[in-house]
Amino acid sequence: MTGRMTSTGRRRVRLVALLAGAVVLVAGCSAGGGATESGSVGDGGQDAAAQSGQDAGGTAGDGARTGTATDREVITTGTLTLLTEHPTSTVEDVVALVEKADGRVDARTEQAGSADDPGSATLTVRVPSNQVSTVIDALRGLGTVSTLALSTNDVTAAAQDLDARISAQRLSVARMEDVLAHATTTADIMAAEEAVRQRQSDLEAMVAERTRMTDQVALSTLTLTLTAPPATAEAPGPGSFPSALATGWRSLVSALRAFGLVLAVLLPWLMFIAVIATPLVVLGRRRAQRRAAQAALVPAPVTPATAGTPPSAPPVGPFTL
Repeated sequence: MTGRMTSTGRRRVRLVALLAGAVVLVAGCSAGGGATESGSVGDGGQDAAAQSGQDAGGTAGDGARTGTATDREVITTGTLTLLTEHPTSTVEDVVALVEKADGRVDARTEQAGSADDPGSATLTVRVPSNQVSTVIDALRGLGTVSTLALSTNDVTAAAQDLDARISAQRLSVARMEDVLAHATTTADIMAAEEAVRQRQSDLEAMVAERTRMTDQVALSTLTLTLTAPPATAEAPGPGSFPSALATGWRSLVSALRAFGLVLAVLLPWLMFIAVIATPLVVLGRRRAQRRAAQAALVPAPVTPATAGTPPSAPPVGPFTL
């Protein structure tokens, strides 16, 4: 009898413990991070929150400006085309200029030049946001800036919202770690560990996103294209006798080349016309000769007025009927 009562009492204690653990889990999930709720967290939970804040906020915590809501966080991107006589050799000057401004090169593509093509290069550089104008002015000293386009994206509101979510998630992780520290049964421990693992994963994802945002705000992205200027047009006319002679020779060669092209275009048509016209001409000439011969064999009638004068032959043509 006593054993049964003892067993029943243990079951009741376990049931009460499970219910208490469930209540604590629900309270931890629905907590919004208020001041009254944060005061209910034990010393162990506060230590866990402090430790979690030090570990997870090492990179993004410095860039989060929760206390300065008036500060704007702006992401700047841009493209620039630089015209220079030697693009591939100018790349090294551009890299040195970017590194001097405490920036870095994230991507670099070069195309080797040839006798007719001086080559080109494309770079993706990251420079401090407060050095963008300085870097662009320095690039103007390396060549001619033909195109320039800058765009900005204000992410102040998104950054503040992300900072608030990170703070709330850290509190949630700290509370679940406190629940895990006070769990007594295997089921409570497993449930608390799973909750801590899930919340810690979400916290790390938000911290990584905040870190990327902070990096984009701190370092602006510029895509630079280095190419040679277009070839300049030649002088409108010759300036000396040799140059005039060379110009005349080039014009003659161009005219002959153009005539040859025209002849090549017309040659098939001329051949087609010749194939059709040759039999017609030959047939017409044979008919003319036959008619002339027949006319010569027929004597002309002699009249008194034309007596003593030889008869005149009728006119003969290739198409005379």
